[in-house]
Amino acid sequence: MSARVRLGLQDRFAPGADVSEKLEHAKRYGFDALELSVDPIASAQAAIHERIPISAICGGYRGWLIDPDAEMRRSAYEDLTRLLELAGTLGCGCVVVPIWGRTRNLPGIATGRTRDEDEAIFVDAVSRLGRTAERFGSRLFIEPINRYQNDVCVTVADALRLRQRIDSAAVFVMADVFHMNIEEADLGAAIVAAGKWLGHVHLADSNRLEPGKGHLDLQPVFDALARIGYGGYASFELAALSGDPDAVLPAVISPGTEMTYVGRGATNPYLRKRWDPQLRLFLPGEPTQDYPVVFGYRTAGEVVESRVPDITPGTRVFGRWRHTEFTTLSADDARSQLLPDALTFDDGADLAQMLPICLNAVAFAEERHLAAPVVLIGCGPVGLILGQVARLTGAARVYAVDRLAPRLEIAASLGFVPLNSADEDVALKLKHELGSEAIPVAFECSGNPRALHEAIRIVRRRGTVVAVGFYQGEPAGLFLGDEFHHNGVEIRSGQIGNLHPRWQTPTLRSAGIDLALGGLVLGGLPRLRLPIDAASHAFAALARPAETLQVAFSYPDA
Repeated sequence: MSARVRLGLQDRFAPGADVSEKLEHAKRYGFDALELSVDPIASAQAAIHERIPISAICGGYRGWLIDPDAEMRRSAYEDLTRLLELAGTLGCGCVVVPIWGRTRNLPGIATGRTRDEDEAIFVDAVSRLGRTAERFGSRLFIEPINRYQNDVCVTVADALRLRQRIDSAAVFVMADVFHMNIEEADLGAAIVAAGKWLGHVHLADSNRLEPGKGHLDLQPVFDALARIGYGGYASFELAALSGDPDAVLPAVISPGTEMTYVGRGATNPYLRKRWDPQLRLFLPGEPTQDYPVVFGYRTAGEVVESRVPDITPGTRVFGRWRHTEFTTLSADDARSQLLPDALTFDDGADLAQMLPICLNAVAFAEERHLAAPVVLIGCGPVGLILGQVARLTGAARVYAVDRLAPRLEIAASLGFVPLNSADEDVALKLKHELGSEAIPVAFECSGNPRALHEAIRIVRRRGTVVAVGFYQGEPAGLFLGDEFHHNGVEIRSGQIGNLHPRWQTPTLRSAGIDLALGGLVLGGLPRLRLPIDAASHAFAALARPAETLQVAFSYPDA
C-alpha cells in the first residue's frame, strides 16, 4: 500500500499579515495547507472566505476539558463546539489534548482528582463533542502527550483506548512524533497499530525544531504511513524555527518549471491530469506523466565525438538536453546551436531556454513598453534576464519587485530600481510617485497568484500584464473582481510553448545570441556550482532562495 502525505505548516511559522499571505509563503516552502493555531476562530473565518486549505485547528480554546476549574471546562467545551463548526466548513478537524497544562507527576499542580476521574471527565466531554463533530461534518483528533505534560493519554495506544470508549465515527487519534520519540518503543509500529483511526500527524525533530535539526529519524514514520495508506495531513508543530523561514523550511524553490515535479507537494498538472493535445484541454483520467521524471533543459557542452566533418571534437554547443554527462545531437541541431567563442558555457546554458522564454514574453507586451517604465515581479533568473531584455528593447526604466533583499541587490547591480514588496505596497507607491497611468506593462515572473494580482494593481487602466510564471493549483490571492475588473486590465500568457507570432525557433535563437553578444548578463548571474553527484545538496540549496539564485551542475568525470 502507498500514500501521499500532504504537508501542513502551523500558521505562526508562516510569514504574512493574513491567512492568504501565510499560505502563499507556506506553498513556496513546499507545504499544501496551513494549520491554524493563532486566533483560530478569526483565522478560520478568514480561511473560509478566502478558500484557504487548512490541515487542522490546533488549540485556541480557553481552559482544558479536564481543567480543575469547572467554569474553564465549560469554556473549553463551548470554544471547541464553535471550532468544530468552523472545521466542518473547512473540511478539517480539531486537535484535543487530555491535559490542563499540568501533570500530577510534578508536585502541587495536579487537578485534585484521580487519574481515572480525569479520564472519565475527558471521555464524557469528547463523547459529546464527537456528536457535535458528526453533526457539522468535522473530526476530533485525540493527541497523546508525553509523561511530563500529562498522565491520562501518553501513547498512541492510550489514545486508541480512549477513542474506543468514546466510540464516535468523528473521533480519531493523532501521532505527534516529538511526543512519540519520548514514549513509544517503535514509532512505525505505533502508527501501524492506529491504522484507519489515524486522523492527523504532527512533525518535529527531537528538539522540537524543524525535521533535520535533531536526531530523530522520520523514515520509519513515513514508511508506516505508506503501509497503512494514510492520505491525511502531516503538519509541522514546532517550538521554534532554527532560522529564517526562507532559509530553513523544507522546499524546492526553483526558477524552473521542472521543480514543480519535485517533493510531496508537487503541483505540476501533468502529474494529476491527462493533457489532450488535440482538444488542448486537461482532462480527468490517467495522468500524462508519472515518476520517474527526467529533468533538465538548460545546458551547454563540448562535442567529444562526431560523424560529420564540419563539427569537430571540441566544438562548443548549447541545447536543451537532460542532466547527463553525455547526449547525442543531430548534425543539424548541433550546427544551429553553436556557442560563440565570446560566450561562456554558463551563457550557453541560458541561451538554451531562459533567454528564449524572456524574449518571447517581452514580445507579448506588443511594444507597449517602449520609452515607458515597466515593472517585473520576481527576481529569479527569468525575471533578471527579462528585465534586461525589456530595457534593451526600449523600456525607459525597469522596476524590479521581490521580497528577498539579496535578490533585489542583484537587480540593483543590473541597473533596475529595486522595490521590496515585503516592506511596502508597491502599486500604491508607484502610482503615488508616477501617476496612475504611467506603467503600461508589468511582467509577472514568480508564478505566484498573489503576485499576479499585484501586477494587475500596478499597471495603468487598460494596461497589460504578461504572465510569465507557471501558476499551479487554485489561485489564492487573485481577486478578479478588483482592479482587473474595474481597470479593464489585459492578462497575456507569455508561456514559451506558445511562441508569439513574431518568432520562429531559429529567429528566436538568433536574436538571443545577438543580445547575449551585446552585453546581456546571463552566465554572470550568481550561481552555485556543484558536481552532479552532489545533486541532493543542489536541491537543498534551492530550498534557500535568499542564499541561492540557481545551481549549475558539472560533470568532472565526463
